[in-house]
Amino acid sequence: MKRVLVSLTVLLLLMGALPLAAQGGGQTLTATVIFDSIQLRQAPDLAAPAVGQALRGETLTLSGRSADSRWFQVTLDTGETAWLAQYLVQPSGDPGLLPVVEAAGPAASAQIFVPPGCDYFNIGPFHGRSGQSVVLTQGWAAASQALVQEYIDGVLQIVSVNGRLISTYAAYASEIFFDEPSNTWRVFWSFDMGPLATGTYTTEWTQIFDAPVTDGLDANADGQPDTYGPDPLTYTCTIVIE
Repeated sequence: MKRVLVSLTVLLLLMGALPLAAQGGGQTLTATVIFDSIQLRQAPDLAAPAVGQALRGETLTLSGRSADSRWFQVTLDTGETAWLAQYLVQPSGDPGLLPVVEAAGPAASAQIFVPPGCDYFNIGPFHGRSGQSVVLTQGWAAASQALVQEYIDGVLQIVSVNGRLISTYAAYASEIFFDEPSNTWRVFWSFDMGPLATGTYTTEWTQIFDAPVTDGLDANADGQPDTYGPDPLTYTCTIVIE
């Protein structure tokens, strides 16, 4: 069975810093959005208000980066600036050439949103500070509401942290809703773990299938609907709290 990337709209995440140069020059770069839809924020802060949105495939102009290189400053067509998390886009060149823009860092009370199987999506590890609330979140997108319901009915999702069971998908699933920017139907699982003590945590996300399922989409563009299962799938993610 094909195992392709499950659509994931997790718009508020923190990751480790990119290995960038210390200061960089004054040039700009273009960058391509690699998630279905992303939030542009007023400041490099998860708690900052959203001031706009960009969709997968859009090209943005990067004009700066935060001191820790976890955020890029974007210059909009209006001349105004906004911020986005660095992992949401693919830059056209070396981000280390971008100038460091002085701005307030993430608020201590900001939440960290972590997909418990981030290794599956080739993102992570996630970094946070003691006192920040860690929210585990995972989504499923499909071409129709019926296909989302088939997934909910036919797949058991189990999440654990450091070997301790946290919850099952059904216990914390959202209502099925239509996401207009991506033209898909979606459901989200979300569990707030609250603040974690300093240390390293390993989450584990397991999917157990009654039978193979499809999302009716074609993420790998091979002309066939994406399918998952029937074998169980398990992926992990690392969270580092400092």
